[in-house]
Amino acid sequence: MKRSITIHYPSSNNNSYAEFNLDEFCPHCGKPGAHILYEAMASKLFNNVTNSVGIFLKCSRSECNKFHIQEFPFTKYKHDSSNITEVGDKIPYTYRVKLENTLPSIVNNTFPAFKEIYEQSLEAEAQGLDQIAGIGYRKSIEFLIKEYVIHQNPASVDDVKSKFLGKVIKENLSEFPKIQTLATAAVWIGNDETHFVRVHDDKDIQDMKDFLTATALFISAELKVEEAIEFTSRSKS
Repeated sequence: MKRSITIHYPSSNNNSYAEFNLDEFCPHCGKPGAHILYEAMASKLFNNVTNSVGIFLKCSRSECNKFHIQEFPFTKYKHDSSNITEVGDKIPYTYRVKLENTLPSIVNNTFPAFKEIYEQSLEAEAQGLDQIAGIGYRKSIEFLIKEYVIHQNPASVDDVKSKFLGKVIKENLSEFPKIQTLATAAVWIGNDETHFVRVHDDKDIQDMKDFLTATALFISAELKVEEAIEFTSRSKS
């Protein structure tokens, strides 16, 4: 829905005018409509060539009648001009906190399939989809463990692929007891996330994430040891 809007600037009496392609659908009720415009304020001072504008709107439907903001980037002709030469696409807004992947980079880079699943699980949790997120974290721990075991012993790939995760943890991680214990704990809780009846009522998805994170930290340490061994084994000549 294209609409001509006057832009106001902080600490300035200057204005700019531009046409914005407003999203006609209300983010609250999901219905289309001609939103009621209350204000359009630039995020930066008038002299900034690149800027963005927050457009304060209200749903026109009486059943909803809620406020929301749409933000657009724009570029002026020059710093002392009111003329806008370019308006960008609407900046996506989410009112949920984005959960970042804070696991060690060596784990994320060494095991990309795990990283992708883990980050999708974070996104599901951030969107409030806790039932789906739990299943995703359970899948991510399986990929992390199996990818790590295969990394340690590439010849085991076919065997690892065909075995249940519990058996891989028991049989292939015996030399890494701390990783073995943490992975087992994460999997036990993860299995509850996939089953109709929970076995461990005193643990939840956050406990699983804590065990998963600790597992990743121990694995990152082992990977760093490999890196250090390779580095210190180089010829010094």
